[in-house]
Amino acid sequence: NDCSDFAYNKGTSGYVSCFNDTRTDFQATDALVWFKKNFGPDAKIDEEDKYDVVIMDAFDPSSPTSLSKDIYGSEEFVAALANSLTEEGILISQLSLSHGIDHVDLDPVFKMLQEFVQNLRSHGALSMKSYGEAHGELMTPWDFQVFFMGDEARANWLDDPAEIDFKLSQRAVETKSGNSPFKYIDGATMTSWQYPSQAQEDISCDSKPELALCDRGHTLDAEVAALQEAMVRFEKLWNRREVAAASV
Repeated sequence: NDCSDFAYNKGTSGYVSCFNDTRTDFQATDALVWFKKNFGPDAKIDEEDKYDVVIMDAFDPSSPTSLSKDIYGSEEFVAALANSLTEEGILISQLSLSHGIDHVDLDPVFKMLQEFVQNLRSHGALSMKSYGEAHGELMTPWDFQVFFMGDEARANWLDDPAEIDFKLSQRAVETKSGNSPFKYIDGATMTSWQYPSQAQEDISCDSKPELALCDRGHTLDAEVAALQEAMVRFEKLWNRREVAAASV
């Protein structure tokens, strides 16, 4: 929460809270109520009010409380989450500590996750990815799930390391120290998040109903995956070419 090194903070204070940024709109409220009120079926939603990214740090899906069910099992809340995202929006949700290779039928995380996934899919999420990260200062690697509302966002997730480093450098906030504002992310790190392990892949795709990642032809073969993503990009470029030609 210390943004004092960001160049746009002109003061010399040793500590500047990121919440003091004029672009910040901090709401200390019940997120379940807030999302259903602002993005529920009766809400008047302006496209400009939608989010490119929503990061959800709620109770673990496996937590034995009714609140976990209210979050991950509520179709009304999940629909509001989906409605809050732009066409190419991304939802990131923490799951809990990494579970290794426990079978999904014995793992409450996956049982609740399946319900969460199916609700999101029914409200427009096209695909999903899972990854583990050990830098959360939680004493153990932690699992996260990423949901993509569009194919372009999914393709960006699978960019090569050099392209990711280039995009990060373009979007990075300038710092007074000259250091990178990113602590634990670069192209090489992103590569480790792009595909699950073979064990995790087999277990996740063995679940019923089958997860979105599996029925969209996901593969652990890097060459096949690269070809699939190249075809998606070519189709988009070709469609833009046809639109441009039609408008001439």
